[in-house]
Amino acid sequence: AMKPVIGVTDGISSVASGVTQQIAKATSDSLVVSNARPQRAFERSVIDDADLVLVPVDVFAAEAQQLILRLAKSRNYSDSFVACVSLGFSRETVEPGRPYAVCLSDMYIFLLNRDCNCLLQIPFGDVSHFE
Repeated sequence: AMKPVIGVTDGISSVASGVTQQIAKATSDSLVVSNARPQRAFERSVIDDADLVLVPVDVFAAEAQQLILRLAKSRNYSDSFVACVSLGFSRETVEPGRPYAVCLSDMYIFLLNRDCNCLLQIPFGDVSHFE
Protein backbone atom coordinates (compact mmCIF):
# COMPACT_ATOMS: atom_id res chain seq x y z
CA ALA A 1 0.00 0.00 0.00
CA MET A 2 2.99 2.29 0.46
CA LYS A 3 4.25 2.16 -3.17
CA PRO A 4 1.07 3.62 -4.75
CA VAL A 5 1.13 6.53 -2.29
CA ILE A 6 4.78 7.24 -3.10
CA GLY A 7 3.98 7.09 -6.80
CA VAL A 8 1.13 9.59 -6.41
CA THR A 9 3.29 12.02 -4.42
CA ASP A 10 6.09 11.72 -7.00
CA GLY A 11 3.55 12.49 -9.72
CA ILE A 12 2.25 15.53 -7.88
CA SER A 13 5.76 16.88 -7.32
CA SER A 14 6.59 16.35 -11.02
CA VAL A 15 3.49 18.29 -12.06
CA ALA A 16 4.29 21.09 -9.58
CA SER A 17 7.85 21.25 -10.88
CA GLY A 18 6.59 21.46 -14.47
CA VAL A 19 4.16 24.24 -13.61
CA THR A 20 6.92 26.16 -11.81
CA GLN A 21 9.18 25.85 -14.85
CA GLN A 22 6.40 27.00 -17.20
CA ILE A 23 5.71 30.05 -15.03
CA ALA A 24 9.43 30.87 -14.89
CA LYS A 25 9.64 30.57 -18.70
CA ALA A 26 6.51 32.68 -19.17
CA THR A 27 7.80 35.47 -16.93
CA SER A 28 11.17 35.43 -18.69
CA ASP A 29 9.33 35.79 -22.02
CA SER A 30 7.83 39.08 -20.70
CA LEU A 31 4.39 37.60 -20.12
CA VAL A 32 2.82 39.73 -17.44
CA VAL A 33 0.34 38.00 -15.18
CA SER A 34 -2.12 40.21 -13.30
CA ASN A 35 -5.34 39.84 -11.41
CA ALA A 36 -8.55 40.02 -13.42
CA ARG A 37 -10.14 42.18 -10.72
CA PRO A 38 -8.90 44.02 -7.63
CA GLN A 39 -9.05 42.42 -4.20
CA ARG A 40 -12.52 42.38 -2.67
CA ALA A 41 -13.43 45.21 -0.33
CA PHE A 42 -13.77 44.69 3.40
CA GLU A 43 -16.39 46.71 5.29
CA ARG A 44 -16.78 47.36 9.01
CA SER A 45 -18.89 44.94 10.99
CA VAL A 46 -22.16 46.32 12.36
CA ILE A 47 -21.46 44.54 15.64
CA ASP A 48 -17.85 45.64 16.23
CA ASP A 49 -16.02 48.43 14.37
CA ALA A 50 -12.72 46.62 14.85
CA ASP A 51 -13.94 43.64 12.80
CA LEU A 52 -13.85 43.68 9.00
CA VAL A 53 -16.39 41.74 6.97
CA LEU A 54 -15.80 40.36 3.49
CA VAL A 55 -18.71 41.63 1.38
CA PRO A 56 -20.08 40.24 -1.90
CA VAL A 57 -17.99 41.02 -4.98
CA ASP A 58 -18.32 44.68 -5.93
CA VAL A 59 -15.56 45.66 -8.34
CA PHE A 60 -16.20 49.38 -7.88
CA ALA A 61 -15.95 49.14 -4.08
CA ALA A 62 -12.72 47.14 -4.46
CA GLU A 63 -11.31 49.82 -6.77
CA ALA A 64 -12.40 52.53 -4.32
CA GLN A 65 -10.68 50.69 -1.47
CA GLN A 66 -7.46 50.57 -3.51
CA LEU A 67 -7.78 54.30 -4.32
CA ILE A 68 -8.24 55.23 -0.65
CA LEU A 69 -5.26 53.15 0.46
CA ARG A 70 -3.10 54.42 -2.43
CA LEU A 71 -3.94 58.08 -1.62
CA ALA A 72 -3.12 57.56 2.05
CA LYS A 73 0.19 55.92 1.24
CA SER A 74 1.23 58.54 -1.35
CA ARG A 75 0.31 61.41 0.98
CA ASN A 76 1.89 59.76 4.01
CA TYR A 77 -1.11 59.34 6.32
CA SER A 78 -2.94 56.33 7.71
CA ASP A 79 -6.48 55.66 6.50
CA SER A 80 -8.77 52.72 5.83
CA PHE A 81 -11.83 51.99 3.70
CA VAL A 82 -15.20 51.97 5.48
CA ALA A 83 -17.91 51.72 2.79
CA CYS A 84 -18.91 52.69 -0.72
CA VAL A 85 -22.40 53.45 -1.99
CA SER A 86 -23.49 54.06 -5.57
CA LEU A 87 -25.71 57.09 -6.13
CA GLY A 88 -28.19 54.80 -7.90
CA PHE A 89 -27.04 55.16 -11.49
CA SER A 90 -25.87 52.42 -13.80
CA ARG A 91 -22.09 52.66 -14.12
CA GLU A 92 -22.32 52.48 -17.93
CA THR A 93 -24.83 55.35 -18.27
CA VAL A 94 -23.07 57.95 -16.10
CA GLU A 95 -20.83 60.39 -17.94
CA PRO A 96 -17.14 60.04 -16.94
CA GLY A 97 -16.90 63.45 -15.21
CA ARG A 98 -20.13 63.10 -13.24
CA PRO A 99 -20.47 61.78 -9.66
CA TYR A 100 -21.19 58.06 -9.44
CA ALA A 101 -20.56 57.00 -5.83
CA VAL A 102 -19.83 58.20 -2.31
CA CYS A 103 -17.14 56.36 -0.39
CA LEU A 104 -16.18 56.69 3.23
CA SER A 105 -12.84 56.15 4.87
CA ASP A 106 -11.82 56.70 8.48
CA MET A 107 -10.75 60.27 7.66
CA TYR A 108 -12.55 61.40 4.49
CA ILE A 109 -15.71 61.41 2.42
CA PHE A 110 -14.94 60.81 -1.26
CA LEU A 111 -17.10 61.62 -4.27
CA LEU A 112 -15.97 59.39 -7.13
CA ASN A 113 -16.79 59.20 -10.83
CA ARG A 114 -17.54 55.94 -12.67
CA ASP A 115 -13.83 55.43 -13.43
CA CYS A 116 -13.09 55.57 -9.68
CA ASN A 117 -11.33 58.92 -9.90
CA CYS A 118 -11.70 61.27 -6.95
CA LEU A 119 -13.88 64.30 -7.77
CA LEU A 120 -14.04 65.58 -4.19
CA GLN A 121 -12.31 64.65 -0.93
CA ILE A 122 -13.74 66.17 2.25
CA PRO A 123 -12.23 65.63 5.72
CA PHE A 124 -14.81 64.37 8.24
CA GLY A 125 -13.83 67.24 10.55
CA ASP A 126 -15.20 69.72 7.98
CA VAL A 127 -18.67 68.13 8.02
CA SER A 128 -21.01 69.21 10.80
CA HIS A 129 -23.94 66.92 9.94
CA PHE A 130 -25.77 65.02 7.20
CA GLU A 131 -29.38 65.46 6.13
